[in-house]
Amino acid sequence: MNKKGFAITSLIYGLAILGFLLITIIMSTMANTRFNSKQISEDVKEDLVNYSNASMTFNYKDGGQEFVTPDGESGWYRIEIWGAQGGGYLGGKGSYATGIIHLTEGQQLYFYVGKQGSSGVGGGETSVRVEPDDNEVSKRSRIMVAGGGGSDSSSAVGSTLSRYTKSIDSNITGIENDYYVLKSSNLLGTTYSNFSSLMGNPYDYNLIHNSSAAGKGYYNGTSAIEGGTSFISGYAGSFAYSALDTNSSSPTYTQYNYSYDSNANLSYNTSTSKGSFYFYDGMMLSGVRSGNGLAKIERVVKETDDITSLPKQNTSLNNVSKIKFCLNGSDVNNYNLYAVSGGSLVKNTSSVSGNCKTFTFGNSNLDEISLISNNPTGKNISNYSVVVNDSLTLVTSNGYNRVETPDGIHISAYQPNYLSDKVSEGTYYIFPVTSDTKVISTYKNDEDVDKIIKSQELSGGLNQKWSIHAIECKLYNGNACSDVNNRYGSVSKDRIEFKIEDLIRSNTLSISLDENKFKNQITAFTPFNSLSRNDPQIWKINSLQDGTYKINSSVEKFDGINTPGGLMVATNSNDDNNNYLIISDDKSKDLARFYFYKLNF
Repeated sequence: MNKKGFAITSLIYGLAILGFLLITIIMSTMANTRFNSKQISEDVKEDLVNYSNASMTFNYKDGGQEFVTPDGESGWYRIEIWGAQGGGYLGGKGSYATGIIHLTEGQQLYFYVGKQGSSGVGGGETSVRVEPDDNEVSKRSRIMVAGGGGSDSSSAVGSTLSRYTKSIDSNITGIENDYYVLKSSNLLGTTYSNFSSLMGNPYDYNLIHNSSAAGKGYYNGTSAIEGGTSFISGYAGSFAYSALDTNSSSPTYTQYNYSYDSNANLSYNTSTSKGSFYFYDGMMLSGVRSGNGLAKIERVVKETDDITSLPKQNTSLNNVSKIKFCLNGSDVNNYNLYAVSGGSLVKNTSSVSGNCKTFTFGNSNLDEISLISNNPTGKNISNYSVVVNDSLTLVTSNGYNRVETPDGIHISAYQPNYLSDKVSEGTYYIFPVTSDTKVISTYKNDEDVDKIIKSQELSGGLNQKWSIHAIECKLYNGNACSDVNNRYGSVSKDRIEFKIEDLIRSNTLSISLDENKFKNQITAFTPFNSLSRNDPQIWKINSLQDGTYKINSSVEKFDGINTPGGLMVATNSNDDNNNYLIISDDKSKDLARFYFYKLNF
């Protein structure tokens, strides 16, 4: 009986152990299945996002990240990329590049986002490529690059190689209400792509110059105080990339440089090209991004049967037969004109008379023009004018013009005509004239208790983009506008009013506290109230017709001010926390002036 009981007990324990093992195996299998299912789900989700969205953001990730133009979403896409900071928190900040490119459905691009450098290590580039896998073919197919910052702390302000670097910290003058910037000291250093001193293929160049302390880019920096250069394919007479032998299984990518031959004719080879990658409306800035890099792509115009080309914002370059460039105090022979139409250079002939150089075309509709110096002097351009067809002035040196680049002058038909008295509705970056790299920014997080609008480096947040739209007029005399839709016709430009809303949460730029107090701070933590139409939320935007704008309040009168006050940057300190906006008065000159850069159509 005891033996039988022992046998039964052993059987029970054995079955229990077997059951426990079976349950363990089942649970382990289920856990592994759940993990695999989750991983598969994440992969599917990522693929669906890539294939279905016409707008994506890419943060740092080891390796390339694919974007596939969704079905039925052919059109023009704006790409924005930021290089990574070098040297931990003390190194140079990453640079910025943007442009608009045409993509067809199913077309693939690969985004490689730079990693922030550790102590003594430069920041990684952020690049857009046509080929994947981060090999030689992939690196040669880069069509846009934002350079990373150098690792040395002395490169923290201007992180990328630059034609010139200027500081205006010591050139702001004024007492109490009267502030202005010395005109000759306005523009800060900016990095562009066509470096005549760096010849040869950038991939080969970077194999030689691969210092870990330098920032990485289209061309790597050579030391800890240098960042990588930025690059936009086809911009301002720089290299453009084309795919050759696209029918083969391994297409190659080549670069060609626009240049002039001995007869002053443009010389470039596109006869073998079967596909090109050219950006419209390019812009580059240096020293703006802290931490890892960033990349964004967003469709701005969908291609349809009725829309077969990117709509122009400025028609001043239509029907151009000649462009005259006059420059006092410098040799105009040092400048060549690169005119682009449909992604291709438009040939022209030139002649020089005195201090003017005239470029003659065959009555062309131009997309962009770039006047580039063959011998950069490292100085700002001054005393110049650009006139089309002997009658239309495109730009002069009488104002603060963002068309000035380190190498010359760049004018795009895909930005509004900032010399006009009109204000185009849309989404903008708003730059104070005191900086080329800082934009008006609202708070990112609800935890930011002050919620004060500041001037901060263009680092990539939605809190830095602003929607500007006209509203039904609430005039100073209380009368309604007679014609809102034709606000630049019968209605005076001085009587147009706008709401300015951030894109991060659609809050409206507004005067804080007592609306009639001079030096009030500016906030954006409430939506626009279309019913009460509060004066502190309503603005007049006046073009000074020199490339800049004043943004004035609709409040009738401020304490101690006879006219409505306007936005003003309170200080030009390098500390972003001190660059906040306040209400100024009529005497505040340059600190109350702003550049606009339009992002959409």
